[in-house]
Amino acid sequence: MQHTRVAELRGVKWDDISSIAAIAQAPSLRQAAREAAVTPSTLVRQIQRLEAQLGTQIFERRSRGMALTEAGQVILKIAEEMEWQFMKLREVANLDGKRQGLVKIAAPELLVSLWLGARLNDFVAENRSFTLALEHLDKRADEACDDADLVISFVKPQNPDLVAARICTIHLHPFASADFIERNGLPDGVRRGKTMFTVKASDKFLRQSELDAVIQRQGAETREALVTGSTLSQIEAMEKGLALGELPNFIVATGGRLVPLEFGHKRSIPVWLCYRQQVRRVERVAAVISWLKQVFDEKRYPWFRADPMHPAEIMQIIGHAMGGQKFMPRWATEHLSRPGLPPLPPRALRPPPKAASRAKAAPHAKTARPANVALVPTPSP
Repeated sequence: MQHTRVAELRGVKWDDISSIAAIAQAPSLRQAAREAAVTPSTLVRQIQRLEAQLGTQIFERRSRGMALTEAGQVILKIAEEMEWQFMKLREVANLDGKRQGLVKIAAPELLVSLWLGARLNDFVAENRSFTLALEHLDKRADEACDDADLVISFVKPQNPDLVAARICTIHLHPFASADFIERNGLPDGVRRGKTMFTVKASDKFLRQSELDAVIQRQGAETREALVTGSTLSQIEAMEKGLALGELPNFIVATGGRLVPLEFGHKRSIPVWLCYRQQVRRVERVAAVISWLKQVFDEKRYPWFRADPMHPAEIMQIIGHAMGGQKFMPRWATEHLSRPGLPPLPPRALRPPPKAASRAKAAPHAKTARPANVALVPTPSP
């Protein structure tokens, strides 16, 4: 009899087992089917087949959906453990030490659009032996590490099995176009009773800003004009004078037409590089980790340091790189002329000659061009 039961269990399909989690985690059977990319009737058949093979009821059919039975809750935990073990098996399969293969990076859209995307070509050209896939991060780092080799996140993961190292810090600053500033009485002060339109990123973490509260404390109202998942769309809306918003301080290096606002508001966000310890031993992954550390090196790019750098200080670096203060916008010159402002360290004022020559076109750009961000790295000591 026991041999018969074992033979029956050998026919259990992984798709049937994974359907348990799909149904348990979704608010409805229809949503679970959509997430699993199958029809609702297929999910029902998978569960019925699994219940017949295991000889127990997994779900109770109720008027408002399906609920796990006591046995179903135990089976769900086992299914989750099986999935975890399968992921570990896949990691072992990838530990061949070779450079051939795929390295997948998941990163926030803001960093992909404004920083990483512009730096991929050179790295890919020098590393033809493997494929690099750069995707937008759309889940928590703890979950994303199950699918991606490397995850860049604004939130430190909680899983103790993951390596999480702070790779840099980005500093968000309020910006607006000169036209928006003139129409709204800035930067002399927010007009009381004025409605200030804002544009925000749809990323839940980035939207957790106190910018609205800062403006409201000065007597103005705020209203969201646009919420977008595209940083480039956010920049375009701000440059057209539709609204103000938060952007990284290094956005000034793109040569766009945005001006930093002095609301006394800025926000610093640590950026974490996360991965499973095992993948570090894969040569191609180790090469990408090394590249990412160079790309976010705060010694080469001082705006990534833990202490905030005002956008005017970044323009000072670029101004010196391009031949002096004549390249400085008025707002930066005015900020740097304030008494008591400490000078930048000499190392920050000596960018490599090649970087300086490539950056000369930046201040004359008519629109923000994220591909040109930070072409003026400071040399490593």
